[in-house]
Amino acid sequence: MAEYYYEFFKMGQYIRVVAIDPITSLEITFSGAKGTPQKELMRLAGLKLSKLIESKYKEAINKRREEEQKLAEEHKKWQDDNNNWLA
Repeated sequence: MAEYYYEFFKMGQYIRVVAIDPITSLEITFSGAKGTPQKELMRLAGLKLSKLIESKYKEAINKRREEEQKLAEEHKKWQDDNNNWLA
């Protein structure tokens, strides 16, 4: 399991949890009922942060694939243009 930093703030009948990933600097906020055990709040906030990190990772992979596809298309066009010039 990943190691995250957690901050807890009492806000009336709720506890506000901030979970921070020290590697990516991504963070989420999460609120839970005042009586919820700290471990459970950490577990839920950690799950939410893990999903955010996974989502950002998938976005980055998709962006990279799109960039590679665009470069491949540009390269093919360049090759076709040069082959026509040489013919």
